[in-house]
Amino acid sequence: MLYTSSYAHALGMAEPPLYWRDALQLNLNTEIIADGWPTMPHSFQPNVLEFATSVELLEKRLLRIISEGLGLHENYFDGGLCQAPHIIVNSYPKCPEPTWAMGMPMHCDPGVLTISLLGDVPGTQIYENGEWFRVVPDMNSLLVTVGHQLQVISNGAFKAPIHRETVNSDRARITISRVSEPAGDYVVGPARELITTTNPPKYKSFKYEEYLEHHFLHYKNTCLILERYYMSS
Repeated sequence: MLYTSSYAHALGMAEPPLYWRDALQLNLNTEIIADGWPTMPHSFQPNVLEFATSVELLEKRLLRIISEGLGLHENYFDGGLCQAPHIIVNSYPKCPEPTWAMGMPMHCDPGVLTISLLGDVPGTQIYENGEWFRVVPDMNSLLVTVGHQLQVISNGAFKAPIHRETVNSDRARITISRVSEPAGDYVVGPARELITTTNPPKYKSFKYEEYLEHHFLHYKNTCLILERYYMSS
């Protein structure tokens, strides 16, 4: 799926002309991997698949380490929690008025993990303690971002960071990310093994497709979506 600006734009929802981005989303279902993928340049498919395969191996290692750290069995995330992976290639062209536009507004990622190659042009910023901090890009490094689903599964032990993408007038920027998400009908909730009398569930269980619906409807501030699933609400 090729879209400009944001998911809201792709879905035909009204939005102010604020975002400055082109994006290409590629499903990683191996049975239909070539369906809809660009065929030119010829190097595109093999290069993206090589990246996706390598990052998948890294992701599995990370999720096993996370499982061990939480006290879950090492294969906890091997089921439906990461059943719908995809690649997103983001292009942020040079912007003549970068103070008027954003690459992406502040948001939290919806899935389990996002692993990104940021290139060598700065633009990603993370929000903490009332300030925005720039992520220094490195062509030899990957940025791993916790998504809302991992926050829920870990019962709040992991936090999905608030972040955004800025643009500049000097250099175009391209990033590529592998995103892991559950299938739409997968029910997400705090892992049962983590729930005790001293650590009660902080979140209600929900179908991922229900969460995504709210994510798209509140695309200008996805950071607050989990509030509707707090146990106290």
